[in-house]
Amino acid sequence: MSPLPVPDAFFLPCASGQRLCVYHAPQDVERPARAALVYVHPFAEEMNKSRRMAAMQARALAAQQCAVLQIDLMGCGDSSGLLSDARWADWQADVQAACDWLVRRHAAAPLWLWGVRAGALLALDVAATRQPAPQLLLWQPLTAGKTLVQQFLRLKAAASLSDGAAAKTAMAELRQALAAGATVDIAGYPLSAGLVQDLEAAVLASPPADSAVHWLEVSPRADAALAPASVRVVEAWQAAGRVVHAAVVMGPSFWQTSEIEDAPALLQATLAAVCGAATAQVVQAMPAALDHAAREARAISPPVSITPGVQEHCLRFACQGETLQGVVSQPAQPSSVGLVIVVGGPQYRVGSHRQFALLARHLAASGHAVLRFDYRGMGDASGDVRDFLAVDGDIAAAITALRLAVPAVQRVALWGLCDGASASLLYHDTQPQAHPDAPLAGLCLLNPWVRSAQTQAAAQVKHYYAKRLTEAAFWRKLLRGEVGLGRLAELAGSLRAMRSGQPRAAAGSAARPLGFQQRMARAWHRADCPVLLVLSGNDLTAREFVEALASDPAWHGALQRPLLQQLALPQADHTCADDTARTAVEQATAAWLQRLAAPATGVGHRAAQPHPNRAAHAG
Repeated sequence: MSPLPVPDAFFLPCASGQRLCVYHAPQDVERPARAALVYVHPFAEEMNKSRRMAAMQARALAAQQCAVLQIDLMGCGDSSGLLSDARWADWQADVQAACDWLVRRHAAAPLWLWGVRAGALLALDVAATRQPAPQLLLWQPLTAGKTLVQQFLRLKAAASLSDGAAAKTAMAELRQALAAGATVDIAGYPLSAGLVQDLEAAVLASPPADSAVHWLEVSPRADAALAPASVRVVEAWQAAGRVVHAAVVMGPSFWQTSEIEDAPALLQATLAAVCGAATAQVVQAMPAALDHAAREARAISPPVSITPGVQEHCLRFACQGETLQGVVSQPAQPSSVGLVIVVGGPQYRVGSHRQFALLARHLAASGHAVLRFDYRGMGDASGDVRDFLAVDGDIAAAITALRLAVPAVQRVALWGLCDGASASLLYHDTQPQAHPDAPLAGLCLLNPWVRSAQTQAAAQVKHYYAKRLTEAAFWRKLLRGEVGLGRLAELAGSLRAMRSGQPRAAAGSAARPLGFQQRMARAWHRADCPVLLVLSGNDLTAREFVEALASDPAWHGALQRPLLQQLALPQADHTCADDTARTAVEQATAAWLQRLAAPATGVGHRAAQPHPNRAAHAG
């Protein structure tokens, strides 16, 4: 198979702001497109988890001479606007604008709307308004928006409450707040009463009479059938004379799995649905072909105004034969210190609840150029999925790309959350030898990932079980037999793991390769640049890091290192999801960058770091 075309990312102007789009052109630009598809993404974290699957499918469709446009809706992904200001009508207008843009370029190709989960609800609404009616591709569609709202409200209620009665009370209070017109924050997503009302009113409308529907679901079981709710909708549509092709293919629930997972059978079934069964044989080699789709050229889209004083443009750059996608946020006059955000966990460049996009825009408004990007295998980037232990090359490529894109940037700092923080330290462990021409200006590390069996067990015993053992409710449940044996076995296992520790090499024995935790500690002690350490109080990962500092000799004296600034957020969760914690992180990072960019007046940057070892508190 010939190399797949590299997508073009750009901002599409809409009535209420700029919408980030990724366009996958047909492989042969001299021939007409077989089909033109607009991708309508799912909601919230489902959008993030689905990003890689959507990109893989779009690239595969482009290789089969289809045109695909992915659009981030208002307040979602990399687009402008806040989710709290978005309404269903805004999203309908965004999808219409995407359809208009694609149809202008491929007027002869049949238009498809490709909706995933809640995006299917939106796709059906838009389909009813267009002539000629588009074809419809639905991945695991929700049959009603009420289901999504209920899931979100339960998530909010369960975040801090384990008692069933208390959870019901919390649900009722959320409903009351929404009925009063308030905006509620759930897992970092601000949902307005208006948007919740719109979502609850959304149902999977009957498709236009001349639309064909391809309904695809996935299941880990080979013998699975459509969900009962899906069967009812499909049968009703078919009874009304609509053409509906429904099938279940084997694969994981990629939109909600804890890690990024692929569903190759779904990719294959989609190609067969859009392009015909003859393409199914081509798909057998598709994953390998997709991972070699890069071009070496660097591309920058025209800058657009996102918020007052902040412009953004899309960036494409190469890394070891693959193509990475990023977005640069910058002010009119950037400072000499820029920032690269290193993604952690199963996220792409916008982060959980858009935290990286919002952070980048805040820092740009404070005077600094910021690049957030997808490393290989994540989000819109090509390549194999990789973990934080194998992204040194990606970070190096991103640093170079930012300096080329924004010439005012002379030095670059790294900002990372969780294993993004770990990856930043590991990059610094190899950076002096591998990249001596680009010393780091600083490291901002949020809740670094250092998990081992010992640190996890110690953190659970000290911060979960110790608290539970002091609660009267726990003892009442224990006496009533409501505490499962599994919980008690888990506690016993944690105590054993906590005592066992990690084996150490005997004197004179062959040196063992350093684990990633020891490499992180080595980089921490060696680093001669300023470090901002942010730790959340309501986070097991942060507590494991504190446990490692206390118990692992490799970290001895870590908090006494020069040029260290600490920020403690006692009430914050792992991703600093609530508005108070997010604001504290944004402000602390902006102030830290300002100090990095200030002229040095002493040895290194010591004079620009007041009270380097004093921990500030917020929350």
